[in-house]
Order: sequence, then structure tokens, then C-alpha cells
Amino acid sequence: MTQRTAKLIVALGSGLTVVLTFDAAWATVVTHARVLLITLYIVLAMLSAFTTFMSYEFLRRRRVMLAEQGINPQQ
Repeated sequence: MTQRTAKLIVALGSGLTVVLTFDAAWATVVTHARVLLITLYIVLAMLSAFTTFMSYEFLRRRRVMLAEQGINPQQ
């Protein structure tokens, strides 16, 4: 084996190591991104449900308050 061939093998091995390391790092990033995205969707769904519940609760309390004052909010 010539010195040139040995250098080529070392270079290819180093390149392969870099590619595999990058691939593993990228897979980790993608996995974390998926987890973060799913978490974000869950948080947004909870926020939406909470907002909807609070708006209904606000309207219910307003109707009760108006009814206590003798005002019919349906008119």
C-alpha cells in the first residue's frame, strides 16, 4: 500500500466519521424538534380550551349578574 492510498483511506475514514457524527447529531436535533413541536401543540390546545372555558364562564357570570339586577339579557 502506498502512502497516497493510506492517506486516502484515512481521509475517507475521517470523512465517514464526520458524516456519521453529523447524522447522529441531526437525528438528535430532529427528535428534540419533534418533542418540542408536540409539546407546543399540547400547550396550544390547553390554552385554547382554557380560553374557551373562561369566555363561557365570563358570559355565564355576566348573565347571572344581569339576572340579579332584573335585566333579561335575551331581549
